[in-house]
Amino acid sequence: MVEVEALEHGFGLRPVLDLPSWRVGTGEHCLVVGPSGSGKSTLLHLLAGVAAPRAGTVRVAGQDLAALTPSARDRFRGRTVGLLLQTFHLLDTLNVFDNVRLARRLAGLPEDRARCREVLEALGVAEVARARPSTLSHGQAQRVALARAVVNRPPVILADEPTSSLDDESCERVAALIEAEAARHGATLVVATHDSRLHGRFERRLVLDAGGPAA
Repeated sequence: MVEVEALEHGFGLRPVLDLPSWRVGTGEHCLVVGPSGSGKSTLLHLLAGVAAPRAGTVRVAGQDLAALTPSARDRFRGRTVGLLLQTFHLLDTLNVFDNVRLARRLAGLPEDRARCREVLEALGVAEVARARPSTLSHGQAQRVALARAVVNRPPVILADEPTSSLDDESCERVAALIEAEAARHGATLVVATHDSRLHGRFERRLVLDAGGPAA
C-alpha cells in the first residue's frame, strides 16, 4: 500500500503538489490524472523515494521513506517498487536479458535467471532477450522496461504516462499488461496519466490540478 499525509512539494518558490491525505491499499489500482504541471509525475517520484517531499509523510508498504538512509532507500525501492518511467533508461551496454537481471542485482536479490525468462516471456519479448535496447521498437522497449520493473515481484507498481504516445491498439495492450502484472502478485498499482483512454479501466481516481487534489 501507499499512503501520504500533509504532503507538499515544489520547485524553488513554485508549489507543485499539496495533498493533505491519500491512500491506496494493498492490491488496489488507482489512476492519477490532471493537466501537465499538476504534479502527477512528482507524486510518483515521491512515492518511489526518488525525490524527498518538502513537507509531509510518505509511507510505502508500511515504511516511512524519510526514516531510511539514501542507500537503504535505494535498496528498499529495488525490492518494493516497480517503477515504469516515461523514459525507459535501458542500458545499451547490456542486452535485454541483462537489463532485467540488473534489477535483481541492484536490489541485492539472488540471481534468478528463470524468473527473468519468465517475465520476458509473459510480456512477449523473450525473442529479443539477446538484443541491445537500441535495436528495439518503442513498444518492445516499453515491455522490456516493464519486465525490469516487475521482475522482483514488487508489492507496489508505479507507472508514469505508460500509454501517452501509443495508438489505440498499443494503448489497450500495454494497459492490460500492466494491470495483469499487478494482479498476478496482488500489487498496489498507481498509474499517472493525462490519457483519457485509461479512465474507464480504473474505479479509483485521484484528480490533481494547479490548486491541489480535486477528488
